[in-house]
Formats: sequence, C-alpha cells, structure tokens
Amino acid sequence: MSPYQLFRLARLILLMLLGTVFLSLARGRPVSRRLRLLVLALLAVAALGYVNFGFFHPGRGHVHYWDAFHYFMGAKYLPELGYSKLYEATYAAGRELGAFDYITQLRDLETRANEVTILGAQPLGRIAELFGQIADNVTDVTTQIDNVSTSLLGNRSALEANARSLSALADQVRTLSGSFASDKLAAAIDSIRWLILALLVIAAIGAAVPAGGALVTGWWLRGWLRAGGAATPPPAPVSPFSA
Repeated sequence: MSPYQLFRLARLILLMLLGTVFLSLARGRPVSRRLRLLVLALLAVAALGYVNFGFFHPGRGHVHYWDAFHYFMGAKYLPELGYSKLYEATYAAGRELGAFDYITQLRDLETRANEVTILGAQPLGRIAELFGQIADNVTDVTTQIDNVSTSLLGNRSALEANARSLSALADQVRTLSGSFASDKLAAAIDSIRWLILALLVIAAIGAAVPAGGALVTGWWLRGWLRAGGAATPPPAPVSPFSA
C-alpha cells in the first residue's frame, strides 16, 4: 500500500469517528470532559490530515508539484494550448529533453471531460470550446495590456520632460529669490527712493525758475507803468472846424 493510500484510509477513519461523535451529540448525550478532549483531539488530527499528517508529499517534499504545474504552465500557455492540449505539449517537450521515457499512456482531458455525465447531461462536453474562448479573451486582454503599457511609456516620456522643465523653473526661481534677498531688496528700495526725491527736486527747480522770472517781470512792468503815469499828458489836438 502506497503512502497516499494510507493517508486516504486515515482520513476515512477520522471522518467516521467525527461522524459518530457528532451523531451522539445530536442525540442529546451529555457532554463530559472526556468527550470534549476527544473532540478536540479528533479535530487536531483532522487538521493535520490536510498536510498528510505532517508528511506532506513523501519523496517530493512540501511542494505539490501537480498543482504548481497546472497553476504555472496552464496559465502561461493557455492562449496557445487551451485546456485540453497541455499534457500532450508537456510530453512532447519532455521527450525532446530526454525525459518522460517511462510514460506509456497520456490522459486526454477533453475525452475525460466528455465522460462526465450528470442525469444524462454532459456539463463539461463543451469544455474545450469554452477554454478556447477564454484563451481568446486572455489574448485580447494581453493585447490591451500591451497597448496600455505603450501609452504609459509615452506618458512617462512626457512626464520626464515636464519634470525637467519644472526643475529648470525651480532653478530660476531660486536664482531670483537669491537676487531679491532682504539686504539687496532694501538697498534697491533706498536707491529708488533717492532717485524719486532727486526727480522731485529737479521738477520743483524747473517750476520755480519760470515762476520767479514771471514775478520779477510783473514787478518791473508795474513800476514802469507807475513812473509813466506821473508825467503830464500831451495836449489834445484842436479841430480847424471849431468856432
């Protein structure tokens, strides 16, 4: 008897014991301390049965190679092989590498699926066709993912260009910030203030000179007119037609 057959027999015995215990509990039997310990022990041993009672996979370690094979190879080559051609392709590849010389018979997954009948119906009869459709959908999804990847690469180039532009702008802002430091800015404001004051003084001088000239000229004309008014006015001319 192989180790796996022993594991199956042990699980069957555990199932029968657990069924007996729960049946007795369902019939209203008082729960004693000994019964509680028995139930806990059976549950612990049943949990160990999931990992073959700690032996995992005798001769192959703790890795379940059959599951790992289907999870990896079946998913990777589903678009090319579908569901029913995985074993055939694996055998062909293994024979090319010099392996699998001990295999004399292959399992036809499609035939085995068609043999499953439930009340005269074959629910898995179209399994190859269904997995072929899944493979086509997976191929379409792969194509869409490739297109998205290409778009992301283009967006990455654009984002890198924007990042370089923002970095250059940040350098210019830092340079401008350094040129407008607090002491330099105060000196610039003082210079502008003195420049404005000088312009105001020049404008005041420019306005005062014409005003002073006009005032002096007005005083001179006033004095000249007063001096001319004090002299005797000339006699009025006499008309020859007067009597």
